[in-house]
Amino acid sequence: MASGTLCTATGSGSIVAVHRADSSGPGYDLDQYLIDTSTAWVTAIATTKASKTWPKTNVGIGQQLNSGVANYVKATPGAIGYVELQYALAQNLPYGLVKNKAGNFIQACPATITAGTQGLSYPPDLRVSLTDGSDPNAYPITGTTYALVNQNQTDAAKAKALVNFFSWTLSTGQDDAASVNYAPLGKDLQGLAMGVVQKITFNGGPVAK
Repeated sequence: MASGTLCTATGSGSIVAVHRADSSGPGYDLDQYLIDTSTAWVTAIATTKASKTWPKTNVGIGQQLNSGVANYVKATPGAIGYVELQYALAQNLPYGLVKNKAGNFIQACPATITAGTQGLSYPPDLRVSLTDGSDPNAYPITGTTYALVNQNQTDAAKAKALVNFFSWTLSTGQDDAASVNYAPLGKDLQGLAMGVVQKITFNGGPVAK
């Protein structure tokens, strides 16, 4: 599944910046987007590589988890923060459109997040930044949900259960993503991810049949 990081705001007047106090995927994705699009950001934080913690200054109010950021923004006039799409929608938070590489201002939704996974060249391990993708309809602050699995399994039943679960996740399970405001992967990435699942082995042989 893929998700989008949204900049949310409430009220007017003095701006209160709210950020994640803990390590977060949304913070990482927003950091990477700013690195990709803003030389001023890179100059200010002196890095070209995103971090799991954000921001790297003492500006703003830190809150734990997406829910903490969402609740603080919702309750504080003038607050602005970033959360995943599902939290903004669940809390009825207003959120802004974001300009992508094509110059289009894009609203985050499952379709525009899925577009962010398309038109890319993926390395064999599939670890790649999805921020500011080339698709003209792509929401630019997009990231994937990863699962870490030992390729060489030692328990036959567990190996079969893992392969069955991830095979479902990457096929019919993708249809359920939008119901919780996540986005299905683009077809190319779905196929590549399924190929990785098929590399899971037990006793040196493939588990997937």
